[in-house]
Amino acid sequence: MSTKFGRSRSSLCEIFLHVINELYDRWGSLLYLNKKLLAQNMDRYCDAVTAKGALLSNLFGFIDGTKLQTCRISSTGSGENLQRQVYSGHKRIHCLNYQAVTAPDGICLYFFGPVEGRRHLMEQFANDRSFLKGNSLTAERQEFNKWMSRVRQSVEWNFKMLKSLWAIITFKTLSKIRLSPVVIVVAVAMLLTNCHCCHFEGNQISQFFGLKPPTVREYLDTLEKIDI
Repeated sequence: MSTKFGRSRSSLCEIFLHVINELYDRWGSLLYLNKKLLAQNMDRYCDAVTAKGALLSNLFGFIDGTKLQTCRISSTGSGENLQRQVYSGHKRIHCLNYQAVTAPDGICLYFFGPVEGRRHLMEQFANDRSFLKGNSLTAERQEFNKWMSRVRQSVEWNFKMLKSLWAIITFKTLSKIRLSPVVIVVAVAMLLTNCHCCHFEGNQISQFFGLKPPTVREYLDTLEKIDI
């Protein structure tokens, strides 16, 4: 790119980071529970999910998480152990966890993260006696889970598209915690994934549910402006 645009590598990095920060500051709030978009489309979402065989009539989206690998953090000498916090013993990588709620039109309604890589979903249930390990599911519940799994896989497709469209977020050598805006880059990547879905009038998820997403303008117009 330096040869093509006649700019130094450092200048290109500054331009990239400036654009990333501008996009996040301007549109980032669209990712954190887009209430306006949800209110406009709640009934459509529920109807589309039910039409695909879901056994619930009030389901508008699907939640899932993913891990994105980061560089191994060097010691800072301050006594904190960030390396341990972001290390996933299960995956044996240094990473950050992200969570998303995906609607049947292919739009990510809610994006949350990061959470340190060492944490696992089961930690939330560790001290909750409502969840008893080893209890067998009834035939009815097994059937329910089977039908639900057929529709909830859509959120996994969203993470797949996120990583394939913006491969930069999967390069651990570029994800340097405290040295680069790792979280903002990932958030903007998800924002642009939503815009990509809108611009091309759908993606794998919207095609599966037969639900057309909003236009780019309609999506961006759901930004809630706050007067200060």
